[in-house]
Amino acid sequence: MNPFVSPPKTRLGADEIQAILRQYSLRLRDFAAIPQGTINSNYCVYSDEGTLFLRVCEGKSLADAAFESSLIWHLGTRGLRTPPLWRTRSGSPFVPFRPGQPVMLFSWVEGRQLTDAELDEAYAFHIGELLAQLHLSTADLRHGHVGIYTSRHIADRLQRMQNDALAQAAVGSVLTSLARELDWLSRTRLRTLPRGIGHSDLFPDNLLFPKKPPRHRLGSLSTPPQHSGWVLDLEQAATVPLIYDLAVSLLACCAPVPELAMQTATDHDHDEPPEQPEAASDSMADATAASDSGRMGPLQSHTARALVAGYQSLRALSSEEWRGLYAELRFAAVRFTITRLTDVHRYGSVAPISVVAGKDFRAFLWRLHRLIATSDEQLCAHLQQPF
Repeated sequence: MNPFVSPPKTRLGADEIQAILRQYSLRLRDFAAIPQGTINSNYCVYSDEGTLFLRVCEGKSLADAAFESSLIWHLGTRGLRTPPLWRTRSGSPFVPFRPGQPVMLFSWVEGRQLTDAELDEAYAFHIGELLAQLHLSTADLRHGHVGIYTSRHIADRLQRMQNDALAQAAVGSVLTSLARELDWLSRTRLRTLPRGIGHSDLFPDNLLFPKKPPRHRLGSLSTPPQHSGWVLDLEQAATVPLIYDLAVSLLACCAPVPELAMQTATDHDHDEPPEQPEAASDSMADATAASDSGRMGPLQSHTARALVAGYQSLRALSSEEWRGLYAELRFAAVRFTITRLTDVHRYGSVAPISVVAGKDFRAFLWRLHRLIATSDEQLCAHLQQPF
């Protein structure tokens, strides 16, 4: 797992950080920019009360920041561990630093992010538990929250790139195939799936685990103790189909991309998303080969089954959610392909193009191709097998 490394978009000096900390009755001792993250500007701040995490929320409204803060505190009352969010002297959960840039201050949490090699069945099971706990904990929230990564928003981003000459010249065939996929998804995704507040971005880099976690036995599974993980970055939390949130985590945590696949991910840009993928004999052969090598489509069988089992240990999936999972996996793959094209590679933007290690759009494009080559029924049946 290669972290996304980039200088902060908003560069803060000592005077500016001290002015922010003054709102919390804190004094600055030192600080350092954290070169990790796709959207926000992050800083490690050393104060007279210890080490803190300061986040400049880029492009976020005050209402968005207020929702995130209320969600963090709500989850804390339900036992889901998130880094504690500080209140200012006036009781506000953030400092309105500049328009579109509320600043939030968190306690620093010591831990480590998992690499692909470390993310085994035990951790996958626990990640599934954490996601289900989040879904159950927010079931009694009175108000939902519309996120920015709706199908309409994703389609608008794609349209913006299609109107960008630079994007067309570089990845035009990719954009064409993504447009066909969005059309297929608009006719295929189920509209009656159970919905609730989801994380919407539960990747390994949004989870922290103890540096030396104790282990105990749960049946035949050696697993980290319950509630050992910290859930980070709830800024994209929104009302979504709950099975979509699970699909995001499956692709993010249980579908590591082979290095060679990155070099050939655009070879099938012209592949038409099949109306009935299970009917294509070549696709079935590809799926069988993937299964024989320990994968079903892009998913690693052992960790994907473990994550689903961990989730269902707390919240069982309905038959409708199982029917909807395949399309939600494909939508998640499309979403992250498009957002990485726009946010990382900067296509469709006035900002300069920048290719960043670890956030290449081809990773999710490869996952999408593998999903297209796998049948709905075969994938779901595979995930329901014991792990």
